[in-house]
Amino acid sequence: MANSQNGWPVVPNTDAGRAKLADLVLPGGPMDHTVRVLAGDVETIAQWHVREYHQRVEKIESAGCWGWNVRKIGDGPDWSNHASATAWDLNAPDNPDGVPTSKVMTSAQIAECHALERESNGVLRWGGDWGDPDAMHWEINGSKAAVAAFAKKIRDQEEDMPTAADVVDEMMNRVMANNKKFAACIVDTERRTGSLENVRGPKIDQDLTTVKGELNEIQAEQATMRTAFEALKLQSDKDSALLAQIAAAMGITGSPGTPIV
Repeated sequence: MANSQNGWPVVPNTDAGRAKLADLVLPGGPMDHTVRVLAGDVETIAQWHVREYHQRVEKIESAGCWGWNVRKIGDGPDWSNHASATAWDLNAPDNPDGVPTSKVMTSAQIAECHALERESNGVLRWGGDWGDPDAMHWEINGSKAAVAAFAKKIRDQEEDMPTAADVVDEMMNRVMANNKKFAACIVDTERRTGSLENVRGPKIDQDLTTVKGELNEIQAEQATMRTAFEALKLQSDKDSALLAQIAAAMGITGSPGTPIV
C-alpha cells in the first residue's frame, strides 16, 4: 500500500492492518473510544508524549483525542499521517484546526510544545507552527532508525526509574510511620491536658503549641505523599486496577492535607 506524507506505510482497515496497532492510554481519565497508533516504537514515543503533554502543556480530555484514521489530507492526493497510525490529535475541541495557535494556547504552553519537539530529537513534529495551524496535531517526523533510537532512549530511562511497587512500598511505610506519630500525638495531648487541666499559666499554651506543630508536620508529610501518589498515577495509567487497590489500601479519598488514619 502507499505511504503517508511522512513516508510511513498506510495501515489498511483490515484484520491484518488492525493487528499492527496499539491502543494509546491517555492520562485524561476513562475513554469512550480507542485512540490507536502503530504498535512498537511509535507506541512507546506516543505514550511518552501524551504523558509529558498532560503534565506540562494542558490536561488531556480523552473525548477530544484521535489517532489512526485511514484518510487522505483534505481533498488532496496525499495520505494523512493518521492513515499510517503515526499521528494523533490531542484536545481537538480546544485546539481546532485552522485557528491561530496563539488564540488557543498561552506562550508558556507553546514553549512547552516546542520543548517536547526538541526533546524528541526531531522525531516529533507539532502542527501548531504550520502556516495553516493545527495545534491539536502531533506526528512522527523521522526515519524508522531515528524513531527506534528515541524509543530505546525512553525505554532505557523508564527502566532506571523506581518501579510502582518500590514507590508504593516506601509510601506505605511512611503512612504507617505517620499513623504511629499521629496516635502518639493524640495520647500525648490527652496526657498533657489531663495533667495540666487545673493549672493556669503559659505552660499549657506552650504544650499545645508543641502538639500543634507536631500535627502540622505530620499533615505536611502526608500532603507530600499525596503529591507523590498523584505522580505515580500519571506514570501508571496502564494499570488503573492496581492504582485503585493502592488508593483504597492507603485510604486516599480526602483532599490533600487530610490526615490518613
